[in-house]
Amino acid sequence: MSTSSREIGGVSIATSWLAALVGLWVLVSPFVLAGTFGSGNVTGTVNWTDPFWMTLIAGIVVTILAGIAGMTARGTNAGRSVNWLAALVGLWLIVSVFVLSGSVSSGLPYWSNIISGIIVAVLGGLSGILVNRSY
Repeated sequence: MSTSSREIGGVSIATSWLAALVGLWVLVSPFVLAGTFGSGNVTGTVNWTDPFWMTLIAGIVVTILAGIAGMTARGTNAGRSVNWLAALVGLWLIVSVFVLSGSVSSGLPYWSNIISGIIVAVLGGLSGILVNRSY
């Protein structure tokens, strides 16, 4: 049974929107998991290596990139590139837990970032591959 490029393109769009939803979780998770997520100092000087800010910014970037990928035309270079960028940000979510100073070493924020990063990386990569096949 062959799969049409239209069906593949639809799956690519669906996976992009799922990645956008995970991005929204990453965006709000520092507030939902407040008290366990670094300093979360929203009024003072921003420490860009603080897990609170890194997670907040990564959530914004993933949501925007995955949303753009979900709205772009199937089979375009732009859609492919945006999906792969979202996958890279997902990988950054995983790696950042281990490399940033003051990073969370256990608990809910730690696992939230790792699991969200894995999901975003897989969905972004899958969408990037499927966009290629939807020409």
